[in-house]
Amino acid sequence: MLSFEDIARTVTNIYVGLPLVALFLAYYWDWPGSRSSKLPPGPRPWPILGNVLDLKLVDLSGQLRQLHVKYGPIICLKIGTGNLISIAGDGTHIRQLLDKRGSIYSGRPLNMATEIASQGDYLVFQQDHNKWRAARKPIVQHFNPSIVKTDYFRIQEAESVQLLYEFLHEPKDFMRHPMRYATSVLTCLVYGIRCETHQDPAICGVEEILRNMTEIGVPGGKPPVEDFPWLDYLPEAILPWRNRCKDLGQAMEKLYNGLAEIGWNRGVEGLNPDNLAYKMRLDENQNKLSRHEQAFVCGILLEAGSDIVAAVILVALLAFVHEPESQQRARAEIDGLYDEDTLPKWRDEQSMPFVRAVVKETIRWRPPLPIAVPHRLEQDDFYNGYLLPKGSTVLCNVSAIHLGSERFNEPEKFKPDRFLGDTMSMAESVSQADHFKRDHFGFGAGRVVCPGIQTAEQDIFIALSRLLWAFEFILPSGVNVEVDAFDGFRGEGLRTPKDFPLTSHGYALVWKGPTSGAASLKMMMPIGERVLDQTTIRDSGLHCPYDNETIIRGSARSSLPCLLLELAGKATPKVTSRYRWFVVRVSPPSWPVLGNIPDLKPKHFFEQLRQLHLKYGPIVSIKIGPRTLISIAGDGAIAHELFNKRGAIYSGRPYQPATEIAAKGDYLLFQQNTDKWRAARKPIVQHFAPGVMKTQYFPLQEAESVQLLYEFLRQPDGFMHHPMRFATSILTCLAYGIRCETYQDPAVCGVEDIMRSGTDLNMPGARPPVEVFPWLK
Repeated sequence: MLSFEDIARTVTNIYVGLPLVALFLAYYWDWPGSRSSKLPPGPRPWPILGNVLDLKLVDLSGQLRQLHVKYGPIICLKIGTGNLISIAGDGTHIRQLLDKRGSIYSGRPLNMATEIASQGDYLVFQQDHNKWRAARKPIVQHFNPSIVKTDYFRIQEAESVQLLYEFLHEPKDFMRHPMRYATSVLTCLVYGIRCETHQDPAICGVEEILRNMTEIGVPGGKPPVEDFPWLDYLPEAILPWRNRCKDLGQAMEKLYNGLAEIGWNRGVEGLNPDNLAYKMRLDENQNKLSRHEQAFVCGILLEAGSDIVAAVILVALLAFVHEPESQQRARAEIDGLYDEDTLPKWRDEQSMPFVRAVVKETIRWRPPLPIAVPHRLEQDDFYNGYLLPKGSTVLCNVSAIHLGSERFNEPEKFKPDRFLGDTMSMAESVSQADHFKRDHFGFGAGRVVCPGIQTAEQDIFIALSRLLWAFEFILPSGVNVEVDAFDGFRGEGLRTPKDFPLTSHGYALVWKGPTSGAASLKMMMPIGERVLDQTTIRDSGLHCPYDNETIIRGSARSSLPCLLLELAGKATPKVTSRYRWFVVRVSPPSWPVLGNIPDLKPKHFFEQLRQLHLKYGPIVSIKIGPRTLISIAGDGAIAHELFNKRGAIYSGRPYQPATEIAAKGDYLLFQQNTDKWRAARKPIVQHFAPGVMKTQYFPLQEAESVQLLYEFLRQPDGFMHHPMRFATSILTCLAYGIRCETYQDPAVCGVEDIMRSGTDLNMPGARPPVEVFPWLK
């Protein structure tokens, strides 16, 4: 039997030993939140919580940067049950892990907010690899750098003209203008429409979505259910974050579905068939993307591309007033290339190395995303003696790389000279092998690097080169700006400059009225001063919303005939007055009133045009009474430039009185009413969509071709008729659900009779040319 002393000693040992055992287990046991010695270095975690308590709710990038200084280029933090691995240094480790081992570093961590809001269709954090590949493919194709360089710069240059106008007339809102510019470029490319003002529904909608997404995504905006899954089971009444995510999703669906429908209709109506929304739906049988997925793919492009470009432009303006010497050098380079009548062009980008360096240095100095979109490690990896566990969230710590002395000298200084020898585009720089030659990591790394990098670079370069050409940016007297990466900026995911004062002076020339060019007058004027009422900007007439007036250091080439001559390379226009161009003649001399009618023979009209092209070049202008007939030939480049790229203004049809009377105004081919034309063309385009034709209609065509073979075999003398029956029968099957069994079918005979009568009626001399001389009616 134990004595009282033995019992007391036992109880004492228990009371003393249990806390010691608990402390031992807490310190050494592999609790949730604890760290293995094989992991990269980092601060010691707390049990269960990990390093959550060590991180403040603001400036995560700055905190991680300090941890890199203490622990090295690869650090690991425990966030609940998960691992957060941040990679910095000189870029070597980014190259070795995210680039060379991209197959296992290309996943994205779960983001519950976007997962709920998008119903699993949010591309940036897509968990399904097959869906991710299917959604990313059309984006990569549409924003292929070679296509962007040669085709999209016209839209960007045109939108930049309005950007100049906004800086001139609305100087107090200069912080907002880059957002309209960047968003409008994207809506043109993705949906075939532009944003004329900052109040455009697309801009307001995407800004509201980004604002709500930021509020939910910042620390404290929602419980960290990704790291502590049990939090997801708490009642909605306690944590109503799920309802906020659902509200965000409804806003996304309303905006993105609406814009996708607009893009589809634009393509169907032939106004902009190159927009991404139209092409994706047209190809939906092949890409296997649902309408919901298509809408969110396009919508995410708006989110990702608009605010980042706008942020970089604002950072550049901040750098210009902080380092005036860089602004002066860039402007001097531009003024050495362009006179006061010519805006900088994207095609001359390689001739402006310092401006190119300014763009690259702006992104390096204050990257819009200090921490790139996180990656997820798909399997255990061993690197430099460290275990990088499967499922870890891996960060490309952009600001730590850009502001680290391992890669750049004096990293806190804005020094464009460091990129003067870099002739590669950003897209080329990302893919080249030597990571030390890479310009920056502002658009991510690895296989999931931003696919719109070339579009963003052109956006930024065109905007900055033209702003520098038109304006001088200075600080108000006695005012300083804060450029510190933390104190001078706001936002957690995307970092943008806080509001700062800016005074701009413009080198301006203002003409009012239907100008076609102007000898330039250079004068200093405060931005915002209206020299003449209702003045707007024009340059080159390309996609520009302003057609009648000229502003900002002069402009040129606003008349269509001159533009055609410029494309043909056949004339050098010279300004002789504010309202008229004198140009080299590219057409035969015309007669008064009649024009060139006496020179044209009733027959062989097309052969006559061909002879005129041989004499006058690829663009020929003929006067038919008071009207102008322009014929375009050549190698197809001019036709592509005008009819395809500028289809919005070249899609009308001339008035044709014969068909107008015969069809009572309902003849689609020469339809004068645009709304009726769109309404009539839409079901045709849908019914004969290439994707449908390829997959559904070929059995019918193959069946009709069998009878075609039989006719050639049994009725060889009628071979001139057989193709007509074959083609007509296919169309009657598709349009009416019936076929034409013989060449004598009423449908075949009837359509041939109509076409014959129409041709006879339109032959020269068959009727008076009332469309040219209306008085003949």
